Amino acid sequence: MATAEQSTAAESGTSPIVAAIVSFIIPGVGHYIAGHEKRGLYWIGGFLAYYALAFVLSLVLIGIVLFLASPLLHIAAAADGYLQTS
Repeated sequence: MATAEQSTAAESGTSPIVAAIVSFIIPGVGHYIAGHEKRGLYWIGGFLAYYALAFVLSLVLIGIVLFLASPLLHIAAAADGYLQTS
């Protein structure tokens, strides 16, 4: 039985590949355009909080590690965007 969120994604007609690519570029946006609005907003909020924390900590040189690890955030968002829409 499909949930309301899954049926919305199916009705939107968004390809899982498109959702993954868009979520890789800006985490959460691919989820949002695929019909997973809540999940997309959570990813966008986490993305913004992560980069804000990395920026603040980079002032004391610790946040540079977070900036170097940020591609993992983008890969995780892309994988989640693909799996949620497929």
